[in-house]
Amino acid sequence: ATMDLAHDWYHYANYSWILCTHETATIWTNRLNRFANPGGLLLVFRLDPSDRQGWIAKKFWSWIGEHQWH
Repeated sequence: ATMDLAHDWYHYANYSWILCTHETATIWTNRLNRFANPGGLLLVFRLDPSDRQGWIAKKFWSWIGEHQWH
């Protein structure tokens, strides 16, 4: 339910999501902190796919193309 507060999201690994949102990293850190603590990991940052390297599922690139710079 918390993830659904974003415009859209992409779950690409066990504990890794990419969100499409207009809200700040601070807002999302406050929302997600309870899921990571105590002792978990949480990293929230702006994603810029213009300079990239690596491998990920092709459907991710379709998803990012639909949501890029919303």
